[in-house]
Amino acid sequence: MKQKSMLLVALLATFLVYAKADNFYEPYRQTALRLPAVPLITNDPYFTLWSPYDHLNDGNITHWSPRQKPLEGLLRVDGQVYRFMGTPAKKLLDVVAPNAEDAEWEGRYTTDTPADGWQKPGFDDTAWKQGKA
Repeated sequence: MKQKSMLLVALLATFLVYAKADNFYEPYRQTALRLPAVPLITNDPYFTLWSPYDHLNDGNITHWSPRQKPLEGLLRVDGQVYRFMGTPAKKLLDVVAPNAEDAEWEGRYTTDTPADGWQKPGFDDTAWKQGKA
């Protein structure tokens, strides 16, 4: 048993020495070939998303067909936002209901518990406060 333990330690030490060498992970022959795409999300053969770019933020990822599947990767560090994947999304739809980024709007609100039926059309909200967003 002691010999097996010593042999195992010797093998691990040998592996660690070779793994530390600079040329351990270099290919035995240089080639100009490049993978056409790298899989990022794989669910089944009919749903896989690939990146055909050298850098994740060079463009949008694609399905196995050439259809674009926009997926953005954003990371906030010390209040600064960095994009690590995808390209800025195009505005796909017109605004249906504006928010504060699109337009200023006015609404009614209350900080008290509203009366029953407040969510139904025709509710009298004239006693509520009014404010801009």
